[in-house]
Amino acid sequence: SSGINAEYGMLKAEGKAMNYSDLAYLVVSDIMTVILVTDNLTKQMCTLFMFLETNKPAQQRMFAELREVELKTVADLHKLVYTEQCMLEAMRMGPAITRGQRIYKVPKVGEENAGSLCGFRIPEKTVTMIFSEYLQHMNPQNWPNPDTFDPDRWAKDKPRPAPFSYVPFWTGPRVCIAKHVAMMLMKLTLSMIAKNFDIKQDFEAGEKPRVDQNVAPLKILGKITAFIQPVSAA
Repeated sequence: SSGINAEYGMLKAEGKAMNYSDLAYLVVSDIMTVILVTDNLTKQMCTLFMFLETNKPAQQRMFAELREVELKTVADLHKLVYTEQCMLEAMRMGPAITRGQRIYKVPKVGEENAGSLCGFRIPEKTVTMIFSEYLQHMNPQNWPNPDTFDPDRWAKDKPRPAPFSYVPFWTGPRVCIAKHVAMMLMKLTLSMIAKNFDIKQDFEAGEKPRVDQNVAPLKILGKITAFIQPVSAA
């Protein structure tokens, strides 16, 4: 409440009138959004390790980078280039939120595209549109070999995704306000894991496991052959 009181006092001093209860609602909503990032962060971390379980070279390369880079300042996070590529690719193939919805206000008579949406006549004033982030991320028109976990597709010399084809945090004015916090926490967590633990994989012992992407949440098909152990015991 002290934070809300301080914000209310600043707005009042600046002559920006706002109802106290409305301000409290906005502040609490923003705080809850940041807190809920922790839940989605856990899902996304699990998804990343599921894909790394099926891609030993990517896991080894990412861990090597994480162990080499010392994170002493925020600027050091930008040195984790390949790690970020793995994170972006995991969020493409297994976004924490697989669908969403938006309210489309149909233009009025006299306005451009009045009463229509993408060439279709819309009789109502507003339309609820439901979309799938997962399908957007797996569209072969935008993503060559979409079923392949390929962190290198995010390399700096590769073309950027088409607008709205990659939206793990959504985009535009509705972008997640905790986007950068989530990316930072993922890198910090991965750095801690890589510096203290090692992942042992033994694909030669049997069939390479696969990620079942036909269900939510994702799951591993086949025998799990990855085991975590302290670095000192590796």
